[in-house]
Amino acid sequence: MIPSEKPDIIYLLKEPAEDVIFNYKKFNVRIVNMQNAAVGDVTATKFIKTGGTVNDMLLANGDTKAISYIVGNYVDLATNQTIYGIKTADSIKKTN
Repeated sequence: MIPSEKPDIIYLLKEPAEDVIFNYKKFNVRIVNMQNAAVGDVTATKFIKTGGTVNDMLLANGDTKAISYIVGNYVDLATNQTIYGIKTADSIKKTN
């Protein structure tokens, strides 16, 4: 966490009023020491996609797909399968 420094007061120009040429509003702000900001890669132990479920997988572009999209799209050499369409393979290697 970036430690905050002492609060400062700033004045910003508001919309002009009929009887006042310049009208300022007072704000309390905190100036932050940015030297502690991350530079380069940031590593997290986990992150959560809002609205996601345990049945979703997160894609690189931020979209999600159901896990069944991948689970149902492979050739299982241990069981009988019927594969429709034209498939091309240079070699098939069984791994355990």
